[in-house]
Amino acid sequence: VNIELCKRLFRYLNPYKKKLLLAILFSVIVGVIASSPVPIIQKTFDDIFVKKDFFMLKAIPIALVLLYAIKAILVYAQNIIILGISWELVVRVREELFAHIHKLPFNFFEENETGQLISRVMNDVTIMQSTITRLLKEFVQNSITLLALLGWIFYLKWDWAIISLLVIPVMLLPINNIARKLKKLSHKGQEITADLNATILESFSGIKVVRAFAMERFEAEKFNSFSHSFLAVMKKNVKYIEITSPFLELLGVVSASFVLWYGGFQVLTDKVTQGTFIAFIVGLFMMYAPLRILLRIYTNIQVSLAGAERVFSILDLEEEKVKGGNKELIRFNEVIEFQNVSFKYPSRNTAVLNSINLTLEKTKILAIVG
Repeated sequence: VNIELCKRLFRYLNPYKKKLLLAILFSVIVGVIASSPVPIIQKTFDDIFVKKDFFMLKAIPIALVLLYAIKAILVYAQNIIILGISWELVVRVREELFAHIHKLPFNFFEENETGQLISRVMNDVTIMQSTITRLLKEFVQNSITLLALLGWIFYLKWDWAIISLLVIPVMLLPINNIARKLKKLSHKGQEITADLNATILESFSGIKVVRAFAMERFEAEKFNSFSHSFLAVMKKNVKYIEITSPFLELLGVVSASFVLWYGGFQVLTDKVTQGTFIAFIVGLFMMYAPLRILLRIYTNIQVSLAGAERVFSILDLEEEKVKGGNKELIRFNEVIEFQNVSFKYPSRNTAVLNSINLTLEKTKILAIVG
């Protein structure tokens, strides 16, 4: 992950620090509550079923309902805060980008088609928003849940926990490679989307010319070419994204199966209680969901950061500087005269205007058409 890019992106969140801290606090509480079934299961088997504890029989169901009622309220409040902030961020970045583009030199517009710029302002900024939402909403909450579950399984049986975590190094290397490939594919997909937008805009805005010169087939072939390129990129994207879940599930089952065999033997020899064994297995399987989500977030963030890079690449362009010596024209009496006016775009060799002389009389309108 590009740390500098993330830092720059999160600078936009400075005005929302208090709200963010509140949302993160909610995420921490929700994450801890999400891990509560592990100790509850242990207490259920060891205290209720084995020790015949009738008080725990009443207390545990009530506690479970209260905990998940609190969780539901906090999840709703957290989502309202984070999604509200992320959409405000979209509006701010779009406004900043739109205003900045208007101040760029003319040669920028020579090199970038209108449809591509529309894609930057609309699509790429929306992709950025998903980075903020996932990091603040899903990453924090699932990280806390995973850490809490990890704490519980270490508390229950630390040696089993170490055995269970031996699969993590096997998991990280391929996931990291997949994330890098997804970032490249995202860049390519966003560029093709920009080309599609440019093609649609140009074709529809110039529909009279297209029809007049019988260019319908040419325009359709041009659009189809970009469309098929986009399809190829998306198919590769899906292939890399969807491989993570079954790969992770397989590793998880291998780990759990070993613990099931080793732990089951210790239960049969009365070295471990049934409640501890069942709670450990449940906790281990519960870790799969937040771990899968975190890995999916990691790969998706690579895609989102590609959108952020495209947005910041425009925001980093230097605005056109007005040369010194220009005078503001407040009012005039009869005429304005232009003598030997020449102009050419930086990207072109030939002049658009060459030694033009104009006289503009008061109350008259003069247009240069070309």
